[in-house]
Amino acid sequence: MAPKTFVEMKRNLQNGDWEQLRINAHSLKPQADFMGIKSLKEELIKIEDAVRLNKLEEIEQLFNNFLTISTNSENILKEMLGKI
Repeated sequence: MAPKTFVEMKRNLQNGDWEQLRINAHSLKPQADFMGIKSLKEELIKIEDAVRLNKLEEIEQLFNNFLTISTNSENILKEMLGKI
């Protein structure tokens, strides 16, 4: 996906820049959709919703879930491409 955006989102999280975190999460949804990673898109939506609803205590866990899904998806894709 977009590693630069991941780094930016981590910085947003550390700095408490919730609105920019929401914007970055929103910007990644089309990529997750294009790649067919429904669970990743759902996690991005949860991040957006948590920011919008001011559920700040949930955001770090949601971000970690997002990173895990992204990493796992990337590994699966690399494995599949290696078989081609």
